[in-house]
Amino acid sequence: MVANLDNYTLDESPELNITFPPEYKFHWFTFTPSAKISIATLNPENLKEILYDDQTLTVSSVSYIWNKLNIKFNQTSIKFTKFYQFFLLRIFNLPAPSDNTVDNNALTQTTWRFKFLLMNSNRKRIFRSWSNLNTFSREDLIPTKYNNFLTQNKWLKFEFDQKKWVVDVLDKDNQKFNQITVMTGRYNKYIFKVRNTSKLLRARVAQVQLVDNKLKLLESKYDIAPYLFQDMPFFIWLDCNEVPWTYIV
Repeated sequence: MVANLDNYTLDESPELNITFPPEYKFHWFTFTPSAKISIATLNPENLKEILYDDQTLTVSSVSYIWNKLNIKFNQTSIKFTKFYQFFLLRIFNLPAPSDNTVDNNALTQTTWRFKFLLMNSNRKRIFRSWSNLNTFSREDLIPTKYNNFLTQNKWLKFEFDQKKWVVDVLDKDNQKFNQITVMTGRYNKYIFKVRNTSKLLRARVAQVQLVDNKLKLLESKYDIAPYLFQDMPFFIWLDCNEVPWTYIV
């Protein structure tokens, strides 16, 4: 980010802006994104170990316009030490690309690049990712790769294939996307929706079942297929004697 990060402070309410590649079509959807961020640093007592800090920097809000996300933080400054390595950013509830990125005719394999812009609120200090960071993104690491996620020289391979179809859960009444709120003592209606309907999709059927000792579906199983071209409503229920709690799948 800068030449010397030892005790460097980015103050005056920094915020992060992310420009997603054109394969994403955020303006087609209504959704509420969220994010969590961690600061990865080297352990001063063991430089081979990376520590993740989730408390020093926390997200206050995430908003979007077209294909850009704006992330604001609760803290008014970010302090870097010489042990700083990178940010680990996790973003939730985003629509996937509208089409598969692998196209042999167009000779494309991945999405276009993601752009990151970290700056303070008065725009006096700006740090951004450079366009040449993924110049060698298609070149394999030589002689050996580190792991299955880091197989090439720079950056990851952002690939989306709609031939592997995805099922989303929708709440049309409350405009929620892949979020389920269950009330005790009553059935709540949601919808299974196949995200992609392409001619390349095989005529397959998937069965959705819920195995849980508290949460129950109205039907024992639901059949979902990409060729049905319709939403599949389902009902989920929790016994009225259960106390409220947070359940994450």
